[in-house]
Amino acid sequence: NCRNEADIISLYTIKHSNRGCYLGGIVGESNNGMHISECSNSGHIRTEEDINGTINAGGIVGIAFSNSFVACYNSGTITIEGTKFPYLGGIAGMFSGCTISACYNLTDNINASGGRKYGIGYLNSNQNKDYGCYTLSNASLETGLNKKYNYILTQETKNGEEQMDS
Repeated sequence: NCRNEADIISLYTIKHSNRGCYLGGIVGESNNGMHISECSNSGHIRTEEDINGTINAGGIVGIAFSNSFVACYNSGTITIEGTKFPYLGGIAGMFSGCTISACYNLTDNINASGGRKYGIGYLNSNQNKDYGCYTLSNASLETGLNKKYNYILTQETKNGEEQMDS
């Protein structure tokens, strides 16, 4: 039951490193069995300077390993500049081995100078389980092979039917 309404601005600069940067409205990185429930973000998440490495940014968490997410939502914007390898998502930049249920993203304002953008988040493995998650629009979000699952609620699918991108 955490809520963030503040802007999250990364001043972290990676110039000559293989390390990554993790930004989230609630937490940057979550590991090993955390249960994140009924959390929300309405703040804006962005970088101030160029980041030369990988960045994972999400409305709730930047990167998540073996966690569960229930009834979380994002309405804030995510803007990342100056990196070649971002993973950005309304809930998480990247999920690995997670269970995600009843989570939703209320913005399509997820922007990066390169990389991957997802309504809910990038699913890094087939060990993820997702149930009833959706995003309002995918107008500005990436399409293509690297996009795994994005549930979309639009005027045409008011009843919340699931749509799966390939």
